[in-house]
Amino acid sequence: MADTVPQEFLAPRRLQDKYTYPPSFIRLLQTNDPPPNDLDATRTIPDMMVRAADDIALAEKEIKSLRAQIRERKADIWALGRVIDDCNTVLSPIRKLPADIILEIFRAVVQERYDVFEITRGPWILTHICKWWRTLACTYGALWSSANITNVTSRGKTFSLQDPAMLLQTALKRSGTFLLSVWFDYKTKKRRTAYQDSEINLPPIELSASTDDDDEGVLSNGSSHGVIGQSFAKLPIECQLVTVLIRHSRRLKHLNINVSTPPALKCLRALNGRLDRLETLHISLRSGARIRNELQESFSMAPMLRSVRLNELSLASTLHLPLSQLRFLNHQLQIIRADVWRTTVQTILLQGSHLTDYGPPSPQAPYNSEMPRIDNPLIRTFRVRDWYVLDYFRLPGIDELHIRHFGWVDGQIAGDTLSAFIHRSRCTLRKLHLRGVPDSILSALPSVHKSLVDLEITITTSNTKLLSGLTAFMCEPGHFPRLSRLEIKVSNEICLFHESLSEYLKQIYALVDDLWNARTKVRLEVWFSISDFSHTHRVCNVRKFRRLRNKGLDIAVFAARKSKHWGLTVGHGEDEDVEDLCDVLLDEDGQDDGSDWEDDDFEDDDDLGEESEEC
Repeated sequence: MADTVPQEFLAPRRLQDKYTYPPSFIRLLQTNDPPPNDLDATRTIPDMMVRAADDIALAEKEIKSLRAQIRERKADIWALGRVIDDCNTVLSPIRKLPADIILEIFRAVVQERYDVFEITRGPWILTHICKWWRTLACTYGALWSSANITNVTSRGKTFSLQDPAMLLQTALKRSGTFLLSVWFDYKTKKRRTAYQDSEINLPPIELSASTDDDDEGVLSNGSSHGVIGQSFAKLPIECQLVTVLIRHSRRLKHLNINVSTPPALKCLRALNGRLDRLETLHISLRSGARIRNELQESFSMAPMLRSVRLNELSLASTLHLPLSQLRFLNHQLQIIRADVWRTTVQTILLQGSHLTDYGPPSPQAPYNSEMPRIDNPLIRTFRVRDWYVLDYFRLPGIDELHIRHFGWVDGQIAGDTLSAFIHRSRCTLRKLHLRGVPDSILSALPSVHKSLVDLEITITTSNTKLLSGLTAFMCEPGHFPRLSRLEIKVSNEICLFHESLSEYLKQIYALVDDLWNARTKVRLEVWFSISDFSHTHRVCNVRKFRRLRNKGLDIAVFAARKSKHWGLTVGHGEDEDVEDLCDVLLDEDGQDDGSDWEDDDFEDDDDLGEESEEC
């Protein structure tokens, strides 16, 4: 009978001896009939239920015991894994590297200039790996010697630190004896009118050296570390930071400082006589800032100072510099009267016996023919923000000219002004950089093309015909015979708009084609000013780029954005981060072997002016 019992009514094999249903019981399960009173099964049902409940309790107890054993085994597995990890750590190849190589690795992974107050990035992060790495990072001054002092993070958020002065003190102290490169731009929401005269009269301030370099001590209230005296704590934050910076000012090599509040300017007076190693200075006032003579003598004693860039500062009334030793001076000034402008510029050129790279401020008005020209044979590189400034000068020694135009004067033509300057100076111009100049500058090309070796133009919305006009002139036989490098920059105002960018790209591609037909020795560099590098390759014609490279044309494509790298900012170039898109373009779509370029040659070159799929 057992073999006729349905499978669903059979207990598991290990329980069949203990729980076996008789046939009469199974038939009742298969129907809705009431059980008869004389059925033997009805008398055994309560007993079976009790036994099953006891067995369930026993099984649950066993399960609980097994789960405890599983947890123990899992804990054993985790502990054994830690043993393996510890063994791998001891046997790690990096342990076999000398400390100096590890420090070079640190330098490679840390940005050239780190944000002092982003303690989760930069050299700070290296102090939380292990004790050995912390010791190396804290004692390797090169990691801490290029500091960006700002209260705005790289992600655009504002820091809220309890004691930023102590954090800065720790960072600069860890730089050891290395020379410092500092970018100071600490923003404040407090209006300048909110500062009272009592705040400007700062008391003498001193700092005590912290003997404990522990980060926890830095981020604490600082009761036993660093700054002493309640007078310091009452100062505005930017003044506290400037004061800490002054403590280490004898090691300053590069200083880029942007200030606006009167108390901070007053603090900077203490720099006088403490800038023994300063080589590069870039100092700016925020728009609308007013100062008297707070900085007059701050930088007058800097025996190694060679390069100065000023923004919104007047040399005549607020700042004295060792002009006789400067080689580079770029002076962007507030509005200044014509007589003061002329006196200021003549004083600079008279005292600047070693000055070879000069960017004068722009005067208020165009040149008056009754005024004598300013003559200087020593200047080699000349930088002007408005092309009409050229009317004021005769510079026979220059070979490099930068024109960065942001204004307009009615009744004058930029090209005629440049041509007259070249003719008047009788100079041999080898490098010409044009940014934002009007299209009329094209009329000067016959005067400059024969000697030019390097030409750089920046396309903006103010010179819509410059590129096409340059293309037409450049491709004529005999024009630009010495040109070896042409750089075309597409400004940010164009890169922001897809349609405008595509239109200018068509002109660039046409120029590339004409250059290829006319000459192959010119190196062509195309630059895009763009804030996000992640999609920069989309603005380039990948197929066109690959084809030109394979044919032999020396062409490069770059993307640029604002930079924090001292290698670019301390010199005379633009403040930009740069990414070379060559590898990106050659590898686009996985076609980096150039295998398809021969087939591309059979395509009609007229499609080069069309908008690419990547645009």
